[in-house]
Amino acid sequence: MAPDDHRAVTEAERFWSNLATPTTTPVFALDLPLQLTLPYKTITVTTQVRLLGMKVDRFLLCDLPSHEGTSLGTTGASCTVRYLLHGRVVGFVAQVLKAQFSPEPLMFLSYPKAVSEVVLRQQERVRVNLEAVGRIFGKAERTNGVIRDLSVGGCGLYLDDETKLELGTEMTLYIKFPGEESLRKVKATIRGIRRQRKSKGVILGLSFGFDAEDLPVKKEIENLVAARSGVGSGDLIV
Repeated sequence: MAPDDHRAVTEAERFWSNLATPTTTPVFALDLPLQLTLPYKTITVTTQVRLLGMKVDRFLLCDLPSHEGTSLGTTGASCTVRYLLHGRVVGFVAQVLKAQFSPEPLMFLSYPKAVSEVVLRQQERVRVNLEAVGRIFGKAERTNGVIRDLSVGGCGLYLDDETKLELGTEMTLYIKFPGEESLRKVKATIRGIRRQRKSKGVILGLSFGFDAEDLPVKKEIENLVAARSGVGSGDLIV
């Protein structure tokens, strides 16, 4: 075994050993959302599944992914697995060991031999187009808007209203995330105001403030930023 290979395996063993050590914070939890990138015909597909189980050093068990109604996961195919852990994108390469349809559609992946991570920078912003509603603290009026860019620490909110706003004003922002019907609430502070020349609208630069009750929303934002940021195998040393 080459020295580099030995170092990689040792790192992976230390990384995954936390799973069996009750005194440490686990790095892999069951029902953890995983992002899989795997081949499908002549293209590469990225989809999301849940980690359902594992046998250390043997395999990982997850949902059977699908694309446009067709199940994915050809035995022997290589795929890239990524997930979020405390604001870090963790990734590794795995092999599809087996896909089954009965009694439940499941897929077995090889246990990772080497893992790597990328820290999500708070200033990293991604382009989005999310419906949102803003409400200034202490006021009943709500203004509809669109979030144009998003990061873990804040966003750019477009409003088509010339409502008088000031820097430092605190507000509640209600965000409609992709695939969700209800709006998610987060506290925000106005850090920048940019008037639009060709319209009556304004773009607000907002910073988020997360309390303990807002952690699920922060997780949702982290997931969306990770999915849109284009973190690829070139960024993850796997």
